Amino acid sequence: MDDKALLRRGVDLRPGRSVRAKAAVRRGAALSGRQWWVLGNTVVLLPLVAAAVRVVGVRRATQLLARWLHGPGQVSNLALAREVGDAVNLAARLSRGPSSTCLYRSLVTWHLLRRRSIDAVVIIGVRLDDEKGFMAHAWVEVDGIPVNDKPDIAQQFSPFPSFLP
Repeated sequence: MDDKALLRRGVDLRPGRSVRAKAAVRRGAALSGRQWWVLGNTVVLLPLVAAAVRVVGVRRATQLLARWLHGPGQVSNLALAREVGDAVNLAARLSRGPSSTCLYRSLVTWHLLRRRSIDAVVIIGVRLDDEKGFMAHAWVEVDGIPVNDKPDIAQQFSPFPSFLP
């Protein structure tokens, strides 16, 4: 979306605004209605999921999230799953707090996809890096394809069996 279209929408693009804020406004102006819905849910869910994981642990937090689900995931809609993953990642980038880690983003993405009956799985992988040492990472897959991370993330980390529902 160009500057003229943003100005017509009443967006403030004065020189004093930061480049990051302008980029976020441009991304936000281009979101679909469904992405705005996901963004709103993510803003609420990220801090709640982060607090739940810190207080009761990952397994119990996931069980609490699963209580809100309608049933097992049955649909495979990769385009919608990627759209949800992108919107959750955008919300996490904008929040930039401790609740925007890969685990919390992945749990929120998994929850929002499962609420739409999309069969999603949270994958946690590990690797040993020469410089950084032991590293862990979490992402969401639908039909074995990452939807909230790089397509080759499974080659960078060794996934271990999921204990999540």
